[in-house]
Amino acid sequence: MNIETHNPELEQRVREQIQRGQFHNMDDLLEKALDALQEKETAAAPVTHYERPAGRKSLVELFAASPLPASDPIRAWHGGSKPLIPPRRPATVAR
Repeated sequence: MNIETHNPELEQRVREQIQRGQFHNMDDLLEKALDALQEKETAAAPVTHYERPAGRKSLVELFAASPLPASDPIRAWHGGSKPLIPPRRPATVAR
């Protein structure tokens, strides 16, 4: 396969990179450039679904199975009887 460029500035940049020793030849430069592009695309790809490994529980499942008493604030938030935040007391004025 032959690759041509019709952009003199691009050709000069390639020659400079090879002369500086960054790359051994055009093949090396193209391979590194394509690898970097693929890595960038892979890193930018959104994660669409997470599979929890077998035997692992979610945080909700862990808290629901907590050995702590139902009066614990975490259990209260998850359906226990005690409120998470205690009721406010009226302010007293010092005389």
